[in-house]
Amino acid sequence: MRLNALTLTLLIALIVLIAVGAYYFGRRSNHAPRLVPVEPAAEAVQTPADADVPAPPEPPAPKLTAASFRGEWNSKLEDCGTGNNDSRLVIGADTIAFHESSGPIKSVGIDGRTATFTSELSGEGETFDFSRTFRLSEDGKALTDLASGLTRQRCAG
Repeated sequence: MRLNALTLTLLIALIVLIAVGAYYFGRRSNHAPRLVPVEPAAEAVQTPADADVPAPPEPPAPKLTAASFRGEWNSKLEDCGTGNNDSRLVIGADTIAFHESSGPIKSVGIDGRTATFTSELSGEGETFDFSRTFRLSEDGKALTDLASGLTRQRCAG
């Protein structure tokens, strides 16, 4: 009978050990971080208390380009306004357009008569970042691309 009592004691000890282990590991897994989906915040709803307060105006679009660099530029003055020449370049206040690509100007660095334009151009099914530096002639009638050496003339208009 002594063997049965020892076996019974070991069996009870094993059951208690399994129960404690299951409880311990079960509790630990309950405390593990959980990923909970977050709902996006609802748009602000205007209440009667703030109904009389107008929304602030949208800030104006930045005018990144110095006026002296703006306009249409072409290697041949007779092609101005036609789009017939691959050298055509149009610089606006916040856009730049080459013969087959155009886009918004992201930044402009101006140092005297030299300007570096960084833009995001789109054309021929592609969009790409582009940076180009130009030097304006002293009389403001010619613009030289410092990367290619191409000089364009200012178109009238």
